[in-house]
Amino acid sequence: GTTVFLTVKGEGCQGHIAGASFVSRAEKVGDAPDGFMRMAVHGLEEKDVSLELYRLAVEQGWLISELRAESASLEDVFAHLTRN
Repeated sequence: GTTVFLTVKGEGCQGHIAGASFVSRAEKVGDAPDGFMRMAVHGLEEKDVSLELYRLAVEQGWLISELRAESASLEDVFAHLTRN
């Protein structure tokens, strides 16, 4: 599936993103300088939700310093499945 890495700053952004209708899972993965937060976001049906996240940020007036989608390789998926 595709994971979107987002570095964002804004009032209530973590809760809004986690509760968005197009998100299956969202987690804070760290803090960034200047009050930004790093998040990893997974869309429903493992699709790329970069555009939806961008639109949500614009609607809410949040600042974004990074928005990047990464697809897991078959090797990554196999490693994850065999580890757990």
